[in-house]
Amino acid sequence: MKVYSQVPRFSFLAISAGLLLALLAGSCTDPITVGSDLLDDDRIEVDFNGDVPISTRTVQMDTFSVFDAGANSLWPRAPFGAVTDDAFGRYASGLHMFFRPLRSGDQTVAIPEFIEFRDRDSVRLDSVVVILAVDTNSFYGPIDETTFEYELRTLNGQPNFDEDIRLTDRLSIGDIAGLESSFLLTDEETLLADTLIRPDSSTAVHQRFRLNQQIIDQLASLDTADFASDSTFVEAFPGLFLEAIGESAGVFNFDMSSTVNFDGMIAYYTDTVGSPRKYDFLFTRRLPTVSRDRTGSTAEMLLDEDDDDVITFIEANAGLLTEIRLTDLTEFENRVINQAQLEIFPADISNFEPDRFPEPLSIMLFSRDADGRLQQIDDLSPQVLANPSISNIRFFVGGVFDEDADPPKYELNMSIQLQRILEGEAPPEVYLAIIPRISDPFTFLRNEIDIEYGRLPLNGPAAATNKMQLRVAYTTL
Repeated sequence: MKVYSQVPRFSFLAISAGLLLALLAGSCTDPITVGSDLLDDDRIEVDFNGDVPISTRTVQMDTFSVFDAGANSLWPRAPFGAVTDDAFGRYASGLHMFFRPLRSGDQTVAIPEFIEFRDRDSVRLDSVVVILAVDTNSFYGPIDETTFEYELRTLNGQPNFDEDIRLTDRLSIGDIAGLESSFLLTDEETLLADTLIRPDSSTAVHQRFRLNQQIIDQLASLDTADFASDSTFVEAFPGLFLEAIGESAGVFNFDMSSTVNFDGMIAYYTDTVGSPRKYDFLFTRRLPTVSRDRTGSTAEMLLDEDDDDVITFIEANAGLLTEIRLTDLTEFENRVINQAQLEIFPADISNFEPDRFPEPLSIMLFSRDADGRLQQIDDLSPQVLANPSISNIRFFVGGVFDEDADPPKYELNMSIQLQRILEGEAPPEVYLAIIPRISDPFTFLRNEIDIEYGRLPLNGPAAATNKMQLRVAYTTL
């Protein structure tokens, strides 16, 4: 069941004359303050256009870094799944995983007993598992009790971590490393008892991936010199690659946040006196990757240089954007924009499954800077959102799906951005992107597009019904 928070609904005209003036009282955007010193006999006329000319087309999203070399930053979640439909084509995700040996109290590398004392008859490496935490807040589609097929393989080497790594980058992979090829995902917590990390009663939502005997033998054959440092270890064992294959009902996220402290690669062995023990290989980095095949899909036909004002697509995970171009703004020259609001409706097309791919909770507008990079529009700036609460974002910015409307829709404010376009400070195009989850208010204040999964067809400005519209209230001085 989809659960959406209630979104306040207001009459557009009722708030148009004063909303943005009050909102931007502390902003450094000069056009909004025009007219603040009007005399009593000055004449002000508020006008309204409910269908400003716009044109749309579907464009490829700029892929972005999942590893920032300068900041050494990583994404906190990794999408996982493989889905196909005739509208968007095929999507598949994967996860590069890198490990380091356990450290002792003085931070020296701890050599595992199954390496140091491998000549003892009682010492034996029995099994190795990789444990990944599941983010239960990010299930997309019919996930519960759903089977996911996968391949777990070794990596042939590590990337250059002195350079940024993109979401669409994929490293060279080697041999099959997994013992199984599928798992049943559930949002139920299961015991972590056999990890020996927490008490027997500890539970969490997680997935376990057992390594096959070939990889177990490879780890068991390493030498003490391979554990001299983290760098010598990664030369001997670069890491693993987990990839979704086949067809899954939906997509979910693995949780890679720092709050997760039970995941990693764990080796179970018997020690020198025959007692069961375990050795932790800790994650150093986990880098998600995605791939797509749009052959024969509607998206492939939309991705050309021509406008398509009947239907347009948006898709997360370095997927698709909707470019919205303001084609005729002569009516607003030398005017003060009180409010500009986009009204956007999901499209009903025959080759898309809305039950399987539900509407994203939130969508957002971006623009391009002088270098062509996507950036959030000024309606989202910290000066505007001096108190960036969820309620303020919903009230002032919009973009949260209103399924109670008839028909359901999104409404997004772009008042400041339109004023900047009129002043020649911004290009006349904005870009609609999916922001699937509002984790906290500051999510909206980052110059990043979330990599969580989501896809949605939208009606364009020439749709037969429920067309995309830009509505503008403005002041004539």
